[in-house]
Amino acid sequence: MGILYVLGHISKILLGLLLHVILLPIAVPILLIFWIISRMVKLHLWLWYGGKTYKTKGMDALWGLETEQSRPVITILMTLSGQPDVDKVRRCISEKVLDVQDASGVYKYRKLRQLFLRRFGYYVWQDHDDFHVNNHVTKLQLEESEGSDWASQVSEYISNAETDTLVKGLPPWHITLLHTGNSPFDRYNLVILLHHAIADGVSLVRVLLESFVDMPIEPTIPPNPTINNFIRALTRVWAFVVLPVGMLKIIANYDKNTLHGPKLSGKKVVVWSQGLPLDLVRQVKTAANATVNDVLMTCLAAAMAKKFTERGESVGRISTVIPVSFHRRRGAARLNNKFSCGIVKLYTKSSLTAKERLVLTKRVFDGYKRDPTLTAIYWTTAAVSDVLPATLAEMLFTAKGVSLVASNTPGPQQKMSIWGDTVEDVIFWVPNRAPSGVGISLFSYNGVIKAGLNVDSALMATKEEGAALLQEMESEVYVLQRELLTGVQGGSQADSLAPEEQQGRIHRVKVSG
Repeated sequence: MGILYVLGHISKILLGLLLHVILLPIAVPILLIFWIISRMVKLHLWLWYGGKTYKTKGMDALWGLETEQSRPVITILMTLSGQPDVDKVRRCISEKVLDVQDASGVYKYRKLRQLFLRRFGYYVWQDHDDFHVNNHVTKLQLEESEGSDWASQVSEYISNAETDTLVKGLPPWHITLLHTGNSPFDRYNLVILLHHAIADGVSLVRVLLESFVDMPIEPTIPPNPTINNFIRALTRVWAFVVLPVGMLKIIANYDKNTLHGPKLSGKKVVVWSQGLPLDLVRQVKTAANATVNDVLMTCLAAAMAKKFTERGESVGRISTVIPVSFHRRRGAARLNNKFSCGIVKLYTKSSLTAKERLVLTKRVFDGYKRDPTLTAIYWTTAAVSDVLPATLAEMLFTAKGVSLVASNTPGPQQKMSIWGDTVEDVIFWVPNRAPSGVGISLFSYNGVIKAGLNVDSALMATKEEGAALLQEMESEVYVLQRELLTGVQGGSQADSLAPEEQQGRIHRVKVSG
């Protein structure tokens, strides 16, 4: 095994060097030309508009790309206790977020007051001269619908919100205080829509916890590993050498299944899961000597396997985009995009047991976390997207053979309140980028993990089908629990062990073989 491991790395180095020799003489002159063009555009914007309009930097431009089939809009749904008071909410958001300035008098969250536009082929931020919070924070009362509960009404609203609510000519974000005729008397929903160019999910959570809530909460961000300077330098050299190999992993995916391949409609089906106790998932990951993410991705793969079986397909693996955060653990919250994306292959073979699938998934993510190209891809992507015009960047950075995006963002594990109302529940959805039409978002809040599914209607036509997928994903956690703690294959939520029985059987089970 050790010899094969060394030979594998040697082959990566040789392939990486070969690709550098082939590609650099072509890529460097082209990028140099576009770098000069981008600097000229930047200078022209400054001369023409002054400081009110400037070219986007790095990853903002990349995540601003959109098509008719997919708009890069992050959606967050909160359930709050109390009555929706739009004037109070507008006042609170203005005081805590929109009107906050730094020592030099610049708005801290300036992007929320800016238009996201295309000028001279590049994306730019432009100050909106007539910004008003009333255009972005509104209240909507949905009429009571017979035979439809509040969740169905909210789901239907969110499915259409990104096309109906974000108005051209305004900064690309909106908050709706939503109350339906079927809502509980003392509950209402907050629907937040935000263009991905403004910020990524981790950045949004940090701003929410540090500036939005009544009592600031320390955000949960994975700690950066402590590495001495020599090892860090070697890692960067190694990452640069094998960078082309990492880029090939992203490009060379050719999924073909009923969830990837059909032409997308642009109409979204949006659903969310019932939720899992975080302690249950932690118990399973402890028993398996794995991570929470390993467990959740295993269960997602199992649910996908069942979906393919129902459709009469045999799909061994599916390519899945996994975001990787590059945010610093400390520092003031900012609205930015600081993450890279890698691609893993989730095992969707229907004949696998839950434990066998976990073994394979853990192996995949262990290798993924050791992949040195993730850092190199992040910096390279940021640099290249900074100099390329939007159209070329879209052509270069669209992963055409990927079936889905799966994001797992940790949230606060205690209840929080905003403008005096307690936040009872939080769910969010990542956007899809065509031709991929399936997005799974996992978010933990107050001891519960919930999944949000955003899927194009050409791939799943009904909310019931999407909800069944998420239910199957959650049920698989209980299957894993029984296999790991009792050795009995199969099971369901109804078969879950009692707490006292769980405590007596928790032990580490080796799953790395």
